[in-house]
Amino acid sequence: MARWRNANDGGARATLALAILVVLAFCARSASAVGSTPHSAFSYKDDDPDGPAKWATLQKDWAVCDSGKEQSPIDVAKVEVSEDLGPLEQTYKAGAAAVQNRGHDFMLNWKEANGKLTIDGKDYTLLQVHWHAPSEHTVNGTR
Repeated sequence: MARWRNANDGGARATLALAILVVLAFCARSASAVGSTPHSAFSYKDDDPDGPAKWATLQKDWAVCDSGKEQSPIDVAKVEVSEDLGPLEQTYKAGAAAVQNRGHDFMLNWKEANGKLTIDGKDYTLLQVHWHAPSEHTVNGTR
């Protein structure tokens, strides 16, 4: 997952391929390892006592997992790639970042703004990326 801040409006038009490209470009820059951060135990296995059906009971802040309608995991039933995004303008520099292994994901946070990516005249600053392992999402029903 990647979080973006759009300087022009609240919406973001990014494809999976674009996100991967940006992540690879920024990961090529220097980053400092920071170790692990404690987290609550949970599982992605449906039958586990701490699996998705029980997430709402594991922590008070996770109660919305029982009633929410637009949170993870999701099934990406059909992947469409927009090929007409226009030119991709990258304006970034090397910068310090922190990597955290939180047990269920790896997270990379930049310590300061190190540039931007411009798509169709809209500016995006990469703030943070993280990879879940195992993935909580499915593509065409397959995890």
